[in-house]
Amino acid sequence: MKRLLVFLTITCLTACSSAPSEKAIQTALAGTMAAIPTSTAWPTYTPYPTSTAQPTFTPYPTDTPKPTPTSTVTPLKPTHTPLKPTDTPKPQMGTRNMPYPIGEASQLTMSGNIQFTLTIKEVLRGDEALSKIQEANPSNNPPPSGFEFVLILAEVNYNGNDGGLLTIEKDFFSTITSSRLINYTQTTGYTPCCLEPDFSFSLFHGGVAEGWIALPVYTNDASPLLVIGILSNGTGGVFFSLTP
Repeated sequence: MKRLLVFLTITCLTACSSAPSEKAIQTALAGTMAAIPTSTAWPTYTPYPTSTAQPTFTPYPTDTPKPTPTSTVTPLKPTHTPLKPTDTPKPQMGTRNMPYPIGEASQLTMSGNIQFTLTIKEVLRGDEALSKIQEANPSNNPPPSGFEFVLILAEVNYNGNDGGLLTIEKDFFSTITSSRLINYTQTTGYTPCCLEPDFSFSLFHGGVAEGWIALPVYTNDASPLLVIGILSNGTGGVFFSLTP
């Protein structure tokens, strides 16, 4: 810049006068140099701020193995709590699973108000029963093949509530033999007759009577039952054992 101004001044002086003196040139140069301003100092620049320090990152924690528990096993001491036996309800007497035994009186009620006892006093089977049957009447037929007669001496004691006249017949009874129910009325054709005393009577309160009932059972059945009052659908009834 400074060189350019000097050149322009010399050129102007040269053009304005044909032969300037040396002194005139020096004076002109001095004035020109004085007119040129001194250069301004370069501005100072604040350095570009360096970036803020990056945050530190903690590595993602790995699964720290869990310490193996060192538990001590304490042996269990069994506690002996005495078991209290529960009272199992006893089967009701007179059911198929627990029939009345021979010689034990059963308390029965008929028609809702007539109370009496029934007891099986004696039981005969097989040849002994057949001999007694034929003795009562030689015309009595033998039992069907595979069967034998059972003779039952039963006693009735009208000793409960007085409900009027107690009428009871042998055809109220049935046998259960090898899980088969045989009603007295099904034995028509070979039902023994003329047995004495016959089980068929009417009693007023206080009366006692006994009689024979003849029914068939399977020859190989060791524990047949007598039942009275069983319904046609197999429910109800009171059961008696025929096994001594």
